[in-house]
Amino acid sequence: MTEQEEKISKLENLLELITQSERDYNSFDNLYKKTQEEYFAENNEYGSISYRKNLKQTIEKKAKSFILAKRKWKSANKLDRPFSDFINNFKQDVNGELTRLRLKNIPDTTIK
Repeated sequence: MTEQEEKISKLENLLELITQSERDYNSFDNLYKKTQEEYFAENNEYGSISYRKNLKQTIEKKAKSFILAKRKWKSANKLDRPFSDFINNFKQDVNGELTRLRLKNIPDTTIK
């Protein structure tokens, strides 16, 4: 299996995990950890700059918004929006990278 095929497989598994967890606030810690792992995994010579940038925004904006909302409100209905925003952004990040890898014709600069 090539490095690209391995990455596609890993991202497909990650997308499945996100989808399975999208209605469970208790899954946030695990998904947040996965977001950070992906972000740091892309910090290598062959990492995708756009994917890494998108993950960073998801971590800094959407995940942090959910964390703050969770501290402020205990009511589930107040947490729905920040949690779904985090899930949607993380899914979008992973789907975007999967599309780029599958099509191969979409160039992306790499970290050098």
